[in-house]
Amino acid sequence: MWEYKTFKSLPRCLNNAYNLYRKINKLTNFNMNVFILLILGIGRLQTGSAVTHSLKQFMTGISGDTDFPEFTGVGLLDTCQVAYVDRNTNTVVPSDEWVKRVISDYWERHTHRADDARQFFKNIMPVLRTLFNQSMSTGVYALQVMIGCEWDDETGVTDGFFNFGYDGEDFISFDLETLTWIASGEQAGRIKHVWDNEKAENEYWKTYVTQYCIDWLKTFLEYGRSILMRTVAPSVSLL
Repeated sequence: MWEYKTFKSLPRCLNNAYNLYRKINKLTNFNMNVFILLILGIGRLQTGSAVTHSLKQFMTGISGDTDFPEFTGVGLLDTCQVAYVDRNTNTVVPSDEWVKRVISDYWERHTHRADDARQFFKNIMPVLRTLFNQSMSTGVYALQVMIGCEWDDETGVTDGFFNFGYDGEDFISFDLETLTWIASGEQAGRIKHVWDNEKAENEYWKTYVTQYCIDWLKTFLEYGRSILMRTVAPSVSLL
């Protein structure tokens, strides 16, 4: 058993995101330990007092015999949840009062993006299950996506990322330098062949994570620095 209380304190607003992915972990082979370390950015990011900040979106598509929503999504500023996809209204909703004041058209714009993402997951899940010979399986499978950016507010250095994981393993990731995709395995290689040829789309994703995302990150930080400093003592264990 890996103890959640290994960390002396966790940001207050990480809990909602943690609870969501804890549910996903029960349904699939998704590695929750990796998820927590990924969000916390151990060795790279220290919430509130650090010079490196991040804005990340986590999206998950579920396929199989389950009542769990086919599509879920959360947005994190550093380790603080700032938004989530409401499965009843299919809209992107601010997670706290202070977040509502950030970028007036952000929520409508990202609701449209969530609609596009939901359709993307719906279309690609049957393809992935076929590639992995899972078409006839009654199991539950998950495609996880992490897209976002980081900014060092001392040096000004920025970075962006767009990564996919399938069934608990790395699947494919975007290379900002070459504007191509890095495949992990034979199945991902077949997806890479198609996506590498989407030149305009790849140019857009580079702009999204290196420019748009950075601008949103800085705006969120203007409003949310005091929130990011609040922590709570964790008391839940990962099984």
